[in-house]
Amino acid sequence: MMLTTRQRWGLLLAVVLVFFTGLGSPWLFDEDEPKNAECGREMYVRGDWLVPTFNEDLRTDKPILIYWLMLTSFHLFGVSELTARLHSSILSVGSVLLVWQLGKSLFRSETGLLAGLILGTSLMFAAVGRSVTPDATLIFCILLTMTAYVTAVARRHGGKFGQPDSDGNVVAQRLWGEYVPQSTWEFASIYASMGLAVLAKGPIGFLLPMAIWGQFLLLQRYRDRTECGNSVIDARQHWLSRTFLMTWELYHPRAFWEALREMRVVQGTLITALVALPWYIAVGFATQGAWLAGFLGGHNVDRFMRPMENHSGPIIYYIPVIALGFFPWSIFLPAGIWQMTRQVRKPSNDRAAVTFVATWAVVWIGFFSIASTKLPNYVLPSYPALALLVANYLSEWMQEASHIRSLGFRNACRLLSVVGIVAIPALIYATSVYLPNEVWLASLGVIPLVGGVLAFSAAQKALRHRAVAICCASALLLSLGMMGVAAPRISRYQDSPQLAKLIRHEANGRPVRIATHNYSAPNVVFYAAQRIERLDSPQDITKFFVEAPEGYLITRADRMEDIVDALPQEITILHRMPRFLRRHDLIVLGNQSKAASMTAAAQDLDRLRWQ
Repeated sequence: MMLTTRQRWGLLLAVVLVFFTGLGSPWLFDEDEPKNAECGREMYVRGDWLVPTFNEDLRTDKPILIYWLMLTSFHLFGVSELTARLHSSILSVGSVLLVWQLGKSLFRSETGLLAGLILGTSLMFAAVGRSVTPDATLIFCILLTMTAYVTAVARRHGGKFGQPDSDGNVVAQRLWGEYVPQSTWEFASIYASMGLAVLAKGPIGFLLPMAIWGQFLLLQRYRDRTECGNSVIDARQHWLSRTFLMTWELYHPRAFWEALREMRVVQGTLITALVALPWYIAVGFATQGAWLAGFLGGHNVDRFMRPMENHSGPIIYYIPVIALGFFPWSIFLPAGIWQMTRQVRKPSNDRAAVTFVATWAVVWIGFFSIASTKLPNYVLPSYPALALLVANYLSEWMQEASHIRSLGFRNACRLLSVVGIVAIPALIYATSVYLPNEVWLASLGVIPLVGGVLAFSAAQKALRHRAVAICCASALLLSLGMMGVAAPRISRYQDSPQLAKLIRHEANGRPVRIATHNYSAPNVVFYAAQRIERLDSPQDITKFFVEAPEGYLITRADRMEDIVDALPQEITILHRMPRFLRRHDLIVLGNQSKAASMTAAAQDLDRLRWQ
């Protein structure tokens, strides 16, 4: 089926709405957004394009690419929530278009279009596409790598990666060595894209794409040997023997080195190094090796070997994470995986394409499943592969004859409605406790409920294209509601931006010192736009107010009795407010002469908060 111009522009309009509607309205969300945005702001103020800092201290968490993109935006449009997030939204739209191209080369045009919409409306991808984090940048670079590889192989075979040629005719079985690019420039584009990924996130930007590519070639080589009768595996052998022999054949040293040779690893590593290493070397010299030690040692090796910052979990950690993060399309993953296993086992036109996409998902998710430190965003670069799997399933389902059973699709629709039914009372309870004025947000649960019912009804009537269109519309409405409507409202309840804005408003341009005790929120640093001192002991607090009698201290109200003896007589509570999503209050301590002006400032800001 050829895509119409309306469908192409419809996809672009849909993802632009998802990623740009109210992009600058929400305040930055603690913790990651303000850390990254403040780092970019400090580099912008210093005119520094080399060394990342947060709160005027060296920041070793992330490489430079996200900061270069932010700095470009800041220089063009100034510092704000919108400009800090702008690069993520632009690159996320680019990622959707790359997935469209991937689906077109791997499967069919309509599969690519559907995969792009699936990726753009999956909740966690939509969230990071509107956030000041390096995830959108990494996903784009990984997709650039995968698209460069798939396009190069497809160009070698008349425009199609798999068995049919560009006219849809089935060709002879391709050998594994034919799934590599031919020209030096094609290899260069693949490895240069990996270099950008290394600048976005570090070594995984090179190691994991290489592992995916290499594993795919090894699987194709093993399949060639098996189907040509060169395998030593016999179906009559014990399953343990078959497993051992299969593993040996798959990862035999000769096979391993042949795959590396076909991938031109030596030349490719040099190209990746030419793109990424200049900055790593420069920042290493500028910080006397401190940045390299902190990033490569602390944030790569240590994160893999042991849990950091209490971010751990079992090996199945990412199953519920993907179920939530890839929602609403995760409801189709079981059916998509079932179809994938059938296509991989039996000869078919799409077997090589499905094998590549499945390898991508399994390698990426598997690697982080065995890592000690686990976070939901670590597996986001596998979402494009999951989108392609689901799109392949839905595309095949729409093309099947109407009399073929659609139990898998109908069960997914039932599950979608059940999620909506459960979400409505859950959201009513959650908002009544934490967001008492936002109970109306529970109405978002109506979208999956109604969408599931309507899609199920259409499937029952064999209106398969309409059923999938209803799912797409429901996903789009849910993403717009969550990101464009709910997020700005929820962000206004955060305590840290309010406290920083309050102090700046009361200071009215005067230079003041601000400190925290038993409270750490990166948003305070960004919205105060200055260094925030951290005081660890009562003695530090006494010293702070002796040196800065006009200063401010933010701390927890329930810890006040621990420091009351350290406070000078003229220091009092100037402001008190509940902490967001916690059971305690926060207080601002300062000179009692500022009590009246602080009260007036709080009233002004409370009035302006919702404008």
